[in-house]
Amino acid sequence: MGPSFTEHVELLAGHGQLAVTRLAGLPPKARLAPDDATAHQVAHEHWATVEIWSWSLEHRSAAWDQREAPVPPSDHASLLAGIAAEHARLVTLLQDAGPDGPIDYFGQPGTCADLARLLAHETITLAHAATVASDQPWHDLTPQVASDGVGQALSHWSSADPQVAWRPQPVAVHATDTGDEWYLAFPVDVDEFNGEYRLVAAAPPVAVLEGPAEEVLWWLHGWPIPGVSAVGAPEELRLLRQAFLQPDEPRPRRRWRWFS
Repeated sequence: MGPSFTEHVELLAGHGQLAVTRLAGLPPKARLAPDDATAHQVAHEHWATVEIWSWSLEHRSAAWDQREAPVPPSDHASLLAGIAAEHARLVTLLQDAGPDGPIDYFGQPGTCADLARLLAHETITLAHAATVASDQPWHDLTPQVASDGVGQALSHWSSADPQVAWRPQPVAVHATDTGDEWYLAFPVDVDEFNGEYRLVAAAPPVAVLEGPAEEVLWWLHGWPIPGVSAVGAPEELRLLRQAFLQPDEPRPRRRWRWFS
């Protein structure tokens, strides 16, 4: 069983503080893996995310396009202070609303439990990247939290495009320490493949990605993680790596032999 609503809010609060602390120790132009964005770019993107969700919690009957866009903090220190303020605001608003509070969740009816889970893992991802960039030790997530992060990421990125034809045999993603599994179908037509996939029901897979939950989590976010193994049909493995911004396996070189 994954973390509760209360635990997601606590993860948001704790990792939010860690993220701000680590970002404050980095120069604004420091580069953060795996996307090679600057600390300031990453902070600005996160501020925009948490600010609009705070607004949404305060205006749950209004649409995003009904508001006047705020002016973001200009300098890096003010931006980090703004992030800390939005984290505190979110924690209070989520606690007041409770897990069953309704909210527009990307155009669909959702709950504050959905939002708390999303924001907890968004903040964990930021804290991890900033910690690695700071060359500070990262305290591992529990397998249950990491596996919950895998499930959140895979469901959040899953395509809902009704026009796409999906391959009948999926790729399995397996967290070896929790036993959790997810199944991904890739498009039949991959001439213009942009990384889309769809979460599907369990079925015999043609390829398997597996490893401890936290290693799988960071692999899915584009980090090079040698402890994760991927075996199976070469075409599906290629699509899997492309979808999650992992380098494709180099093709084996042909060994030339000279005969006398």
